[in-house]
Amino acid sequence: MDGRNPQTRESTLALIEAMLCGEITPEDQQRLNDLLKNDDTARLIFVEHMDLQAEVLRLAGRAQPVPEPNLMHRPVGGAALRTAAWMLVATAVSALLIVPAIVRFFATQPAQPQAAPQIVADAGPLPLVATLVAEFDATWGEVMDLPSLPVGTEMRAGDWIELEAGAAVLELRSGVRCVISGETLLSFDGGQNCFLDSGLATFEVPPQAIGFEVTTHGGKFVDRGTEFGVAVGVMGESEVHVFKGLVDAQTDFADGNVQTLRLSRHHAATLNPHTRSLSLTRFDVNTFAVPIAISEGVSRISPTVRFVPEPLAEIIPHELQEFGRVFLCPEQTEVLEQELVVYERFDFLATDAPTPRRPLPAGTRLKSYLVHFSPGRDSTVDGEITFQMPIAGLVADGPGLLATDAVFVHSETSLADADRPLRAIETPSAAAIAGNGDLSTFDRLRVSGPDGKTLSFHLKGSQVDQFRVLVHADPESLEPANGPDNGEK
Repeated sequence: MDGRNPQTRESTLALIEAMLCGEITPEDQQRLNDLLKNDDTARLIFVEHMDLQAEVLRLAGRAQPVPEPNLMHRPVGGAALRTAAWMLVATAVSALLIVPAIVRFFATQPAQPQAAPQIVADAGPLPLVATLVAEFDATWGEVMDLPSLPVGTEMRAGDWIELEAGAAVLELRSGVRCVISGETLLSFDGGQNCFLDSGLATFEVPPQAIGFEVTTHGGKFVDRGTEFGVAVGVMGESEVHVFKGLVDAQTDFADGNVQTLRLSRHHAATLNPHTRSLSLTRFDVNTFAVPIAISEGVSRISPTVRFVPEPLAEIIPHELQEFGRVFLCPEQTEVLEQELVVYERFDFLATDAPTPRRPLPAGTRLKSYLVHFSPGRDSTVDGEITFQMPIAGLVADGPGLLATDAVFVHSETSLADADRPLRAIETPSAAAIAGNGDLSTFDRLRVSGPDGKTLSFHLKGSQVDQFRVLVHADPESLEPANGPDNGEK
């Protein structure tokens, strides 16, 4: 082909223009394809034309006219279609011209020695450090990989654990037992380290894990053989409260110095992350009532029940007097040395069906809870308490309470007023039962649920009423009788 012939050049451009306008015939399309494939001059004509078109488009692109509203959504065609087609064809032809040159360039370059590939050993997954051993109406946050966590789920080092509601129990490989409740976010870096970003957690540290650390914003709390709770607020401030044993509260200063406060039983400290300062604060075990209740074998309680996390000073606690409220006080876990007869329930709904009793044989392991009701004036209260283990029986009469005080009451609790009259739930007389048209007004206690773990109660009166709930206990839950405590009393 002679590209210098004006007629030939014009005929080539005519074929290209017809193709871009969509008006080319199959025969002309084949002619153009053959020219671009076999004739260098035709390709040069094509590239020159495309360069000119690209420059026109670049200059036109600098203008920014305001489009007319009625033209905003018109179909694309004509010049616009040609413009797009020109760009596509130019790109294709340029590639045909440039790629061979690139290949020739690299083919003429001397071979460069290639470094041997480095083989990096796969570190593998991080170690498993904790297991979810129990959960109580738990709702998990979005940071978790799974929408729900079944009991038995294992956590790896570095996994974030986000609880939005409810409570959960985690057991570390080191033996540390952690209970979290409410909105809590934490992570275990290993069997001996935890970072608590926010929320509430309690820790029971066995002897083999002494030195366990809980890091928060601006400091950390180091266990020295103890049980303690840590609370982290929304601004990053944190508190540590020691239930038993010793804890070292530490914070680092910018100059490298470390401030340490050693806390013993019933002491607490606050850590300010902004000033990196530690200060003593009032010990308040009620802050951790929910996780402590979980640790003490309680699953859930109704709003009318308040859990008392500390042993009672007196068997009749005068400070626990509140209208419309009952108090759940955990006691000792013991093994019966002799048979004990207990109530299966306690009510008077039928005179011909006396409240049933059953014997618990010697050797039975039991955890005791004292329920205390002292409204101060006439009051009626209803509620439920669900335990983690089945209920073995109830002790609701005066002689039964006196007999079991010596078995289950903490050594710190005074029994000076144990023989107080009408301390137990009063049994109405036969005449009162027969003459009362509404038997539901009497006190009643019932055990329900598929496993017999839930106690429902209806209590009415103005004076003190007490009864014991005895729950089956695992052998591992036995507490040392009056055993030593690691730390100051």
